[in-house]
Amino acid sequence: ITYYVIFMRIKNIKIAMFLAYKNVVFNKKSLFLISFIIGLTYLSGIFIGAIILGLQVLIEDKAINTLISNIIILPKDGKTYITDVDQIVKKIKSVPGVVDVTYRIVIPAQIIDKEGNVAGFNLVVGQPEKEKEITIIDDSIVEGKYLSKNTKTGIVLGGALTEKYKIFESIERVDVSAGDRVKLIAFGKTYSQKILGIYSINFGGAELYGYINYNQAKRLFPSLPENVATHILVKTTDKYNEMEIIDILEQLGIDAKILSWQEQLGTFQEFIESLMIMNKIALLVSIIVAFGTIYIMMYINALQKRSQLGILKAIGIYPDIIILSYIFQGIIYGILGVVFGLIIAFTSYLYFSANPIQMPFGNVIPYYQIDTIIKSSFFIIIFSSLGAYFSSRSVVNQNILDMIFRG
Repeated sequence: ITYYVIFMRIKNIKIAMFLAYKNVVFNKKSLFLISFIIGLTYLSGIFIGAIILGLQVLIEDKAINTLISNIIILPKDGKTYITDVDQIVKKIKSVPGVVDVTYRIVIPAQIIDKEGNVAGFNLVVGQPEKEKEITIIDDSIVEGKYLSKNTKTGIVLGGALTEKYKIFESIERVDVSAGDRVKLIAFGKTYSQKILGIYSINFGGAELYGYINYNQAKRLFPSLPENVATHILVKTTDKYNEMEIIDILEQLGIDAKILSWQEQLGTFQEFIESLMIMNKIALLVSIIVAFGTIYIMMYINALQKRSQLGILKAIGIYPDIIILSYIFQGIIYGILGVVFGLIIAFTSYLYFSANPIQMPFGNVIPYYQIDTIIKSSFFIIIFSSLGAYFSSRSVVNQNILDMIFRG
């Protein structure tokens, strides 16, 4: 009896699959149209999230490679500087997983061009040879050249501070090019400086800085304290093992605030999480649209074939088999819709890779995550089959005579 039951169930499934196949093949135009609509619906559910994640990846990478590195060390609350920097750097370099270390003194400054335009910015007093190992500033020079350890005069300026490479309209800018002489105001005094180079990395926050080397800063600002820093940047071997290194640094007794890049970008992370609510809403809407599309199309299909379905019931085909055939159709439409959606998503990725979306933070490329794609695909297919089930059940469960003679 058990084998007979199993045999009959397999036979019923085969009949349902056969009916589904015939129905799908018979309506090739509908097959393409429905699958394409489901594909667009599927894309709408994952595209917004891909853009948000692309923005997140962009800002994290640019911030790590310009402003905060993997680990940033700051003065403790209430203090202006980190002291005894040389000893701290030696301790940091002894920690496994640390690639390189550099320290900076960041001071507020202003720059004035020959027309009298004034722009405020943060002046970074740094070590050019170390900065090259930790940041991408030297690779982002669009005019002139980068600093060296022996540079006697010259400042490298962020493009967002210049008229030529402006990013923000609201930011004060100066009209300068590499080689121009400008006035630099810092520590309440005015100095004549040459624009050694201009860098641009399509990341607004990192372009509101100017860079000079430490030796030059000591000549310009005799009152600058020795062996201190406002920032220490630590580059590690892996983007995600910072917490282990931070634990070791804290055990070494470093008298400063030690933060990972995740902690430093905490507010931004909260902002991204808020934006991801939009992605969840888009995914929910795409699921509802997929369900509604399949429900309507399958319901119309079942109504048009009501007489045929009535005849099938009359010759002994169980209603459950007919309903199952529609469920299989819904699954087919869902799978093909996902395939169409993935093709469109891949095409959009190729397009935006060549033509990124320009934002003040930089050029954004959609970032599709595998787990999001799998999850979205699963929900689209499941709800497509549910739409087919509910739409067909309302028609198939009608009286046989009504279905045959009123179809």
